[in-house]
Amino acid sequence: MGDNQSLQKSFLETVKFDDKGLVPAIVQDHETGKVLMMAWMNRESLQMTLDKKKACYWSRSRKELWLKGESSGNMQSVHEILIDCDGDTLLLKVSQIGGACHVGYHSCFYRRAKDDTTMEICDTLMFNPEEVYGKKADIAASQSKESAKSLNQTKSRASIQRMFDEVAPTYDFLNHLLSLGIDNYWRAKATGKAKKLLEKNPAPRILDVATGTGDLASSMSKISGAKVTALDLSPEMLALARKKYPHITFIEGYAEKLPFKSASFDVVSAGFGVRNFEELGKGMQEFHRVLKPGGHALIIEPMIPRNVVMKKLYLIYFKKVLPKIAGLFSKSSFAYDYLPHSVEHFPQTEAFTAILKKNGFKSVEFFPMTFETSILYLASK
Repeated sequence: MGDNQSLQKSFLETVKFDDKGLVPAIVQDHETGKVLMMAWMNRESLQMTLDKKKACYWSRSRKELWLKGESSGNMQSVHEILIDCDGDTLLLKVSQIGGACHVGYHSCFYRRAKDDTTMEICDTLMFNPEEVYGKKADIAASQSKESAKSLNQTKSRASIQRMFDEVAPTYDFLNHLLSLGIDNYWRAKATGKAKKLLEKNPAPRILDVATGTGDLASSMSKISGAKVTALDLSPEMLALARKKYPHITFIEGYAEKLPFKSASFDVVSAGFGVRNFEELGKGMQEFHRVLKPGGHALIIEPMIPRNVVMKKLYLIYFKKVLPKIAGLFSKSSFAYDYLPHSVEHFPQTEAFTAILKKNGFKSVEFFPMTFETSILYLASK
């Protein structure tokens, strides 16, 4: 018994947990070698797995331990745990009862790419998730939340584009409804700041990136003498923008590769879109590149309040109330599951100003707005 405890202690000390105290665990069928799933473990769940020989993981969404199969009966008996050469990834060889995947398949990797646009099912359905977990709506909601978390990590440009194409028909209505109309005030504040900066420029050129349906671009176009160009990656959003504001030039494209010559614009603006960039640093480099010397970037983003009480109330609304309201009007609940995750994990205040400075801007200021629920960044070249 003593020797076994010593070996477990030595093994745990070998594991390199990340800054959140977690390590990824790949799970494999011990007889066939088939990869079943990937999950996360912390020190406690790994210790429990070593002790009980039953797979126990850490849920990042629920922030709690979960014994695999506890609610479904699809348990995993652990035969062997291996650690890779760097000590930062585990491999569990298990006997799987039923299916490993919560949607009913033997493996979570039940889809295979046929080409760059389509997939096919390549695994066996082991159980009906509706019978095991409950109502179909609950399963769909769970899947939506997990997909939203995944997109927040990858920031896949193609997936972001599809998401905005899907929400385009209700985008404006829900923006105004969910922000109680305050989003118009935030755009006005950014435009007011730009107007003051450009007061000695009789014909400023302004680029609005991630323009969506063009509301910030339209606001900027009211600055005297301004010529505004707006860019977005979503064709459906741009179609609406062109109908709303025919006097503005709208271009399809993305921030990390702006189709403009260097030093072309006096101001680059972005309203509520920078956190969706696939490569944030590259996007900020492009903002800097296309600005004229002495030019300015004005960026609006949602903000998580720093006050403890306000933060708690805000997150309750953002994570619990907002997606349900959005679900009443939009076919895409996924987009509004993604929204709070994208805001919560985006660097804010000093963390984002450091990114702007790292990518070329010489001075950066930020201005929290409306009880720190939104924030305006001003970066100068």
